Amino acid sequence: MPATRDYGDPRPGVGGSSRRVFAAVVGLGLVGAAAMVVSNEVFQFREDSRAWPRTGAPCPAIAPAAVARTLAIHGLSVRYRVAVEGAEFGRTFGNGDCGMAPSGVGWSYAPACRFDAPALVTVRTARGETYFLTGPGRAATAFADTDGARCYLAPSSGGTTS
Repeated sequence: MPATRDYGDPRPGVGGSSRRVFAAVVGLGLVGAAAMVVSNEVFQFREDSRAWPRTGAPCPAIAPAAVARTLAIHGLSVRYRVAVEGAEFGRTFGNGDCGMAPSGVGWSYAPACRFDAPALVTVRTARGETYFLTGPGRAATAFADTDGARCYLAPSSGGTTS
């Protein structure tokens, strides 16, 4: 006589329901986790878009010869330069805050810098160097997009002084 008893084949469907419930719970958990990750990415992209707006009047672009002449007349130079992910941003005055910003094309990011009062902004990429004249005391944001450099003047406060 064998040491174990053989009760035959199990009936169809017995014991399978708990495995199906477990698989459903694990599947829903994975879908929920993926939804949370995507939701967080969308939220972060929207926040970054608000922090790096592409609004305001475009900064006037000027020719390299005009830049050299203007800087020489006023005895100035592009003293402050910073490299961000393959792009180089320069300014004559003021402070800058640089990083990666939404590029405006899909979900991609591009190097960018915000300046509080640069007077002159330079953007150097693999495509070449672009110069923007912002004027004294005007804040500007410059982007090194894949299709070229862009610069936007910050809207003026429009307030009155007393």
